[in-house]
Amino acid sequence: MACKYDGPNQDVGCEFSVGGVLRIYVGNYADVLQVVNATTGNPYEGAIDAVTMAPASFLYILNPIAGSGSGLSSVQGVGAGGAVNLIQTVTAVIPNLSQARLRAYQKIIGPRLVFFVEMRELDATALVPKWIMYGFGGGLLATTADSSTGVADADLSGFTYAFTGTSAFAPKQVAIGGNAATTASTLLALLAP
Repeated sequence: MACKYDGPNQDVGCEFSVGGVLRIYVGNYADVLQVVNATTGNPYEGAIDAVTMAPASFLYILNPIAGSGSGLSSVQGVGAGGAVNLIQTVTAVIPNLSQARLRAYQKIIGPRLVFFVEMRELDATALVPKWIMYGFGGGLLATTADSSTGVADADLSGFTYAFTGTSAFAPKQVAIGGNAATTASTLLALLAP
């Protein structure tokens, strides 16, 4: 993405944009229960304000290789009545083949999933974490899920994932309690033991 975008009511400079995905939290779409902030005028209006899980369900974490993870939402087109469809994609390269990771790999192929993508953003003084939810309103499916031992000496063994879905909803910021600390502690508490 370009360093600076000048659009209607928007002028975002490079100092506010830091690329890179730190972690990706994954959950089964049917098991993730989220609440959208509906308070008119609130700076987080429309953001995810609470996340819980169905009984005996958990989030799982993907730690992508630096520079390999991304979340993307693209307008597919405008349908009948002016409805907008968005194609959402989350990608990641995960290192290390192990039996535990291979079991997890098998579990996330097939079901519809939601993703909480943790990135970072520069505020007035420091880099702060921010989470964006992909898959709201229907979930995403695995479109690429490769496991590989690598070919050349310098290749890493691991997994390459891409999950894609079509949604009528744009991705949503996750801002539980309106701050990063509460969002981080809530998502961590929902991880599988």
